[in-house]
Amino acid sequence: MSWFAAALPVQSGKEEEARKRGDGFRRFLAEYVQLNKAAALKRHLEFLQESPQGAMMIVLYEFDGDGSKLIRRFTDSEYDRWWTKHVRDVHGFDLKASAPPPKVTLVHEWKAPGVS
Repeated sequence: MSWFAAALPVQSGKEEEARKRGDGFRRFLAEYVQLNKAAALKRHLEFLQESPQGAMMIVLYEFDGDGSKLIRRFTDSEYDRWWTKHVRDVHGFDLKASAPPPKVTLVHEWKAPGVS
């Protein structure tokens, strides 16, 4: 199993919209599950972390393989229109714009004895 982690800033005043993100996933559950299966995703976790410095959405994906299946082109489906608009509104960036992926560096790992 492999992991992907991202910390996405939440624009000021968009914390409640971020908090309700799961409602959107549930509304489009069939397509969401299909996309996760195609990406070999095993687990998707999101945490809203709020602090005096601002809010961040902490996103974790657990998946099989090298992660290349996580990357896909967006379509004009109702789910993709909702998702790309939600990310633009809450985080302030356009998923459809071509940009290099963020650099993520594991800086520490600890495992209990017997954990693989």
